[in-house]
Amino acid sequence: DVAPSRGLGDVYKRQVGIVDQDGFSSSYLISLMKESLTIEKSNLEVESVSLSSLEEVEGDYDALYLSPSVMHLKGDIESIVSVPVYVIDPLVYATNDFYTLIHTILSK
Repeated sequence: DVAPSRGLGDVYKRQVGIVDQDGFSSSYLISLMKESLTIEKSNLEVESVSLSSLEEVEGDYDALYLSPSVMHLKGDIESIVSVPVYVIDPLVYATNDFYTLIHTILSK
């Protein structure tokens, strides 16, 4: 099943939230990802999500990816959201390996 378009005609934009404690810790990684996705003209969009705003915004995303700082909460998060929840590899996160993260997301 494919969800309705997000305002782009027949093009489906896949929305992914990168969850961290405060919503700011992942900002550099996300900016690298956004730049790459723009160049690639990808249908993937990524945004930072703070742990405290999760319940309010989880419906805006097709999947959530947890930063290492909150990965221990995966079970708790899965119990309050209705979208798939994944954990970002700590090495990928620590090295800002946006290329690997983008391709991991696209493979799911």
